[in-house]
Amino acid sequence: MKRHICLACALAVTVIPPVASAQQIDDQLSTEDQTAIAAPIPTERSSSLRFRITPYGFFSAKADLDQGGDVALRRAGYSIGLSTPINDQWTFGFDFVNEYSFPDITTPGGLGGSDPFNTLIGAQLLPSFTWQGEGKWSWQLGGRIEFAAEERADFGESFIGGVFGSFRRKESETFTWGLGLAVFARFEDSPWVIPLPELRWRPSESLFIYSERVGINVQGTITDDWFLTLKTRWTPREYRLSDDASAVVPGGVLRDESVVVGLELAYRPSLLMEFSLELGGVMYQKFELLDSGGNDQFKDTTDPAPFIAARMRFQF
Repeated sequence: MKRHICLACALAVTVIPPVASAQQIDDQLSTEDQTAIAAPIPTERSSSLRFRITPYGFFSAKADLDQGGDVALRRAGYSIGLSTPINDQWTFGFDFVNEYSFPDITTPGGLGGSDPFNTLIGAQLLPSFTWQGEGKWSWQLGGRIEFAAEERADFGESFIGGVFGSFRRKESETFTWGLGLAVFARFEDSPWVIPLPELRWRPSESLFIYSERVGINVQGTITDDWFLTLKTRWTPREYRLSDDASAVVPGGVLRDESVVVGLELAYRPSLLMEFSLELGGVMYQKFELLDSGGNDQFKDTTDPAPFIAARMRFQF
C-alpha cells in the first residue's frame, strides 16, 4: 500500500486596510464553512487576537447514479479560526475544520449494496503567515495537514497534506485581485495542483462580487442586516476506507468531488455574527473507489439534486 507523506507550505496576498463598513463585514465573514483547500486570507490588519467559530450542516436529496443506485449526503461540522499579529506587518493564523459525513449510498450489485460505508471523518489543520505592507501588495504563507477516513480505517494511512499560496493587489477601495496556487497530496495518486483566483469587487454599494477558494459569489444587500448571495463552489473530498474484511474495498479510497450552486439568505446583526440558510443544487457529483494499490474499482456521477444548508458564524 502506498504511503503519502503530509506536507504543508504556501504563498498568498491580501488587501490591507478596511474600506467601507459593508465591505468590512463581507470580508470578515465570507470564509468557507466546508472542507478547506487553503486557509482564509485576512483582508484587514488587526492589532489584537481574533477568534471565530462556524458550525454548519448540509443535506442533499437522493440523486441517481448513472450506473444504478443512488446517493444522499448529510454533513455536519464546524471550523475554528484564530489570528494574532506578530508585528506591524506579519500575522499568524490557525484554522481547524472538522466535518462528519453520513452517506446514504446504494451502489450497483457487487459493490456493497445499500449503505456500504460508515461515517466519514475529515479534520484539517491550516497554519498560515500573512505579510501586509503599507503598499498595495500583501502575501501569505501557510500549509494544510488533513486526516480523512472512514470509521475504523487505519489511522496512520489516513493523513495527507499540501501547500498553498497566493497574492493580492489592491487597485482601489472597491477592487482587489490576486492569484494563488494549492498543491496537495492525494491517497494512492499523484498530487493535485489547483489554481486559486482572488477577487474582491464592489461595483456599487449594494453589490459585492468575491471569490472563495475555488468558487465565485455574487452578494446583494437587501438591508443593513440582510444579504442575498448566489454562491458557486467546487469541493474535492477523499477518505481512506476501513481495513475490515467486510468493507467494500478494504484499505482503499473513496473520492467525492462536487460542484454546488446555491442561493443563501444571511442575517448579520453585527460584524461579530451571522446566521444563514442556503438552498440550491448539487449540479455535479462524482464518486470514485480505488483499491489500496490505486486501481479504479468504481467510478460514477450522479444526476443533479437539491440541497439545503444552514450556518452560523461568530467572531470575537
